[in-house]
Amino acid sequence: MEQLLDELAQWYDGYCFDRAGKHHVFSLWSLLCFFREEDTAFGTYWFNSGGLPELLRKSLLNRSWEKRLSLLDGDSVLVDVNAFLSPSTFATMKDEVLLFQTGYLTLKAPYSAAGNYASEVKLGVPNKEIQRAILLMYRVEFFPKIQGFITAFIDRMCAAIKDQDATSLQQCFNELFHSIDYEHYPLTKESAVTSILHIAIALVLDIRVMVNLHESQGRADLVFDWQNTTVVFELKYADTLSQTNSMLQQALTQIQTRNYGDTMFKGPKLWRVAMVFCAESRDLAAVQALSE
Repeated sequence: MEQLLDELAQWYDGYCFDRAGKHHVFSLWSLLCFFREEDTAFGTYWFNSGGLPELLRKSLLNRSWEKRLSLLDGDSVLVDVNAFLSPSTFATMKDEVLLFQTGYLTLKAPYSAAGNYASEVKLGVPNKEIQRAILLMYRVEFFPKIQGFITAFIDRMCAAIKDQDATSLQQCFNELFHSIDYEHYPLTKESAVTSILHIAIALVLDIRVMVNLHESQGRADLVFDWQNTTVVFELKYADTLSQTNSMLQQALTQIQTRNYGDTMFKGPKLWRVAMVFCAESRDLAAVQALSE
């Protein structure tokens, strides 16, 4: 029973409207829907019943991918308290205020104590139901609008990482690179390619991915933990195909000599992969896992 209550709280509790930040409430509609089902299952009941008007959709998308993923990871955003006090229409209201008033964000810290009000309000996603709903919306927004693409991509990527199959992972990522809109995501430099991989991994695995993680001897491009495996990706950017082999060796040497992943490694598995994106072919032209 205690486990069920804990899971219900993670999924449907967390709404706070208390200036002192001490009291939280559940989404009653979601609880009713959960217990109404013959086969109870955790789901996005409130989100599914309310839909997503275009105004709210724009408010959720009106931020950089870095900020979107940060919100999904549980980080908070600070909003000037005056934004809540000034009358405004929906069209002119600050995005965070609109999302707070409609239940997509909630208070994450007290903003008054002993009669003293803070100048900023800390907001965040209230629970797993809203986090999951936003994640699904971001997946639809980011991945190509090809029928069945998202499901197939998720299955292939998870299998490749689970099996530590660098070749399959290369093929999976290249399907994404060949399908994305280059006007929205121009892959003209290493940081742009790293950003695409960061977004794809975070949205597929629903995890926090660390970018340019500072370690004792350097910075690894992408590092994350998934299913008892610490994964490290080191990426290089080549202008021509003739440069890919030398840059792949450079990436492998960099991983090995600078011990990328050692800081994060929690065991039992460490998988470190060197990648080279080529501007000429517009895909990952070379990928190789480091022999551990």
